[in-house]
Amino acid sequence: MFSAGAESLLHQAREIQDEELQRFCSRVSKLLQEDLGPATVDALQRLFLIVSATKYARRLEKTCVDLLQATLSLSTCSEQVQVLCAAILREMSPFSALTLSCDHMQNPHQLSLVASVLLAQGDRREEVRSVNQRIFAILESRQPEGPSLRPLLPVLSRVVGLAPGTLQEDQASLLSKRLVDWLRYARVQQGTSHSGGFFSTPRARQSGPITEVDGAVASDFFTVLSMGQHFTEDQWLNVQAFSMLQTWLLLSSPEGPGTADAEDRSELEGSTLSVLSAASAGRQLLPQERLRKVAFEYCQRLIEQSNRR
Repeated sequence: MFSAGAESLLHQAREIQDEELQRFCSRVSKLLQEDLGPATVDALQRLFLIVSATKYARRLEKTCVDLLQATLSLSTCSEQVQVLCAAILREMSPFSALTLSCDHMQNPHQLSLVASVLLAQGDRREEVRSVNQRIFAILESRQPEGPSLRPLLPVLSRVVGLAPGTLQEDQASLLSKRLVDWLRYARVQQGTSHSGGFFSTPRARQSGPITEVDGAVASDFFTVLSMGQHFTEDQWLNVQAFSMLQTWLLLSSPEGPGTADAEDRSELEGSTLSVLSAASAGRQLLPQERLRKVAFEYCQRLIEQSNRR
């Protein structure tokens, strides 16, 4: 249930007429061209409420839509403005005046927002393939000290689910390698925390160890059941990688994409056993085989942790 104030705002947003909406769009357009400060944020929040408060799609003037897309593509505007622009454009999707492109974007967070709008278009212009190509270009070129990849994993998971056939063989291998790294090699030390009062300089505290669910110190393996107060970037990637693991294993199985019925599970189990046999025999594993082996070890560790709880 909404509060009385929230109900009143929703009612006003639903009752606004097209003529008044177009006048408001003109004001938003002017703000987007002149200033991206608090007044623009407030106007964008109001516009989002208007376009999302009704079941039917609101039509905005083309100039406003074009400026929303242009602002979202700016690398210099604030994250709050980008998030609001993307949210408004998603609510209007699909729309014909699409000019967004992710072809040259380098910032993972901005790419994730643009991708969310592109994927909401229904792949009328092969948007899924375009997003897929850009994500893998960043995965391939990303340096350890580069920006966080975390915003891209939910988008990548959706791309894989929407159109698994868009992935080329080298892309599938790259994704399997990255998932192995994120699942197996996340550190077992907590992230650095900072302390300091109003009159003191913030200083980093020495990070403590990650613990298991029963309180024991984690020795060599971080999982989604590991516990701590401050997590590192690779530990968050570990959690996100596990969340898309089942989908990717089923899609990248030797039999190809399929439904997760008993026969599929049996085939996947047989494939995993053959991989474990090959690993024990010393044969070098392919990326997808290596991922199944690491996934098996990861799930074994989860079972052990659960039994000790």
